[in-house]
Amino acid sequence: MARLSDTHRTEFVLFEVEGFSHAEIAGMLDITEAASKNRLFEAKRALREMLKRSDSWRVTRGEKRKSKKATAKSRREILRASETGPQDDRIEAGRE
Repeated sequence: MARLSDTHRTEFVLFEVEGFSHAEIAGMLDITEAASKNRLFEAKRALREMLKRSDSWRVTRGEKRKSKKATAKSRREILRASETGPQDDRIEAGRE
């Protein structure tokens, strides 16, 4: 974030961190809402490019596939647990 320009860093922090709307930011910085939206877009694009150039953030294609499979498996497990969870709770509650 420190490598972003002051304009982009300010816009990003006000919108994403502080939670201000584009209308509120436009009023604070004396710009239009469209300019606020554009600055945020540019800030995110710049951050994305910085992350792409950083070796520590690179993920190989194979790792992406493994990650997607793991996520899908986790979702299936969560769904199964939510389907059986309440029934198991009632059974356990009846035994106590």
